[in-house]
Amino acid sequence: MAAQSPPIMKTSHQCRLLDLPVELQLNIYELVVIVDEPLLLNCGCDSSYRGKDHSEREDADREAWSTGALHAPHEPNITRTCRFIRDLTIPIFYKENQFLAHYCHAADFDVALAWLENIGSQKREFLARLALFDANSNYDEWCPDQIEEAKHKLDHRFFGKTESVVTKESGIFRPVTFAHGDEETDQESEVSLDDELSALRLVSVDEPEADSQDECLLGSEELKC
Repeated sequence: MAAQSPPIMKTSHQCRLLDLPVELQLNIYELVVIVDEPLLLNCGCDSSYRGKDHSEREDADREAWSTGALHAPHEPNITRTCRFIRDLTIPIFYKENQFLAHYCHAADFDVALAWLENIGSQKREFLARLALFDANSNYDEWCPDQIEEAKHKLDHRFFGKTESVVTKESGIFRPVTFAHGDEETDQESEVSLDDELSALRLVSVDEPEADSQDECLLGSEELKC
């Protein structure tokens, strides 16, 4: 008599995370999406590289940025699990992390501008800790045209304002804020932006999200939210 196969056990994978109170969920999400180090939107300026091997490190970083090995930050994977979690984690990611854009003559400021355009107007308004940055606190005095050009581009394209200046041991920071009403700018530049982002190898925010039934996709398992 042939041995019988063991019965197939059917398991139901539940998204236990969403069973927790929202306040506790938020604490968990903060641990996942907030990082200690600043998130760079483009390659560093000359003044960011110091030491004996500064030229080699700078050349290596510029090559990595040009090939896409280094890039502006992507949204964390947890923001793509389901719409409910995305709605909670996206504001945390953009509000609580520090984002730095270098603007000196050696930095490709257009890479940072492309990232800002790519995320859209609503997420730009979430950015509470974005700053123009240079590791040399005297740079603006020596090259005032560089900061003025960066400020003009931010204002012209996104209504971005850089009024205050914060000088620290690590360099000079110019916090940036974004005003309402730049949705029209987003629409006008949509076509040209596709080509620009493709060349820069940035991730598009138009990737498929969870469907209308809010199914969570974690790894290869489908979880019901």
